[in-house]
Amino acid sequence: MGVSPWHFWSDVPVRTQSAISFNKSTPLSHGEPTVKYRGLFINDEHPALWTWAQEYFRLEAWEAAFQTDFYRPWFEMMLRLKANYHWPASE
Repeated sequence: MGVSPWHFWSDVPVRTQSAISFNKSTPLSHGEPTVKYRGLFINDEHPALWTWAQEYFRLEAWEAAFQTDFYRPWFEMMLRLKANYHWPASE
């Protein structure tokens, strides 16, 4: 549908569509994934991602950077990538 899994994290613009249609005789699946564990590790090293998250989500310096506002777009990306494994950031 034109939405990149990375639209939030890589500033990939979402192309709007006036209509979306499907041919019901064409399968909408590519089959089972061939890799058992598909996921990402959050490299939360200071100052890179931690500092960015605190600034982007307007958190105070004493607040943890990885809260629900951070994980919402993260898990949307993982769903779009068909991931089944998440290695969370540590605090």
